[in-house]
Amino acid sequence: MPERFSERIGIPNASSRIAVGVVTLFVAASALSIGAASELLVAAKDWVVGHFDWLFVGVATGCLLLVPALALHPSARLRLGPEGALPEFRRVSWFAMLFSAGLASGLLYWATAEPILHQQGNPFLEQAGGASDAARTTVMGVA
Repeated sequence: MPERFSERIGIPNASSRIAVGVVTLFVAASALSIGAASELLVAAKDWVVGHFDWLFVGVATGCLLLVPALALHPSARLRLGPEGALPEFRRVSWFAMLFSAGLASGLLYWATAEPILHQQGNPFLEQAGGASDAARTTVMGVA
């Protein structure tokens, strides 16, 4: 029996097929009417931010409180591995690795986000020759 197309491309069950169908319809509708899709997405974002900003603050605060609580909890002394196994790295090394990973992820994010944020609402871009003036200001730091 020949296998189905959905199985060949790795979509195994009906719920996944429904999700792929909804996303495909949304992308197609967005491609046909970019302006309407933009208005819809901006309205949806404004609604989510207007109604759930408290949730974002609450989750961030909860995470900040959870991490020290887990570090100070008695189960934090639980060893992974066989009886009497020693850790491969000291705590200072673990802290350095986690700090480096956090710093690197922030750098990767802001390396793309910051130039975009600098160009949004830039008054130099609204006048004639604004793009070259803004580029010169960004690169050289002079107007």
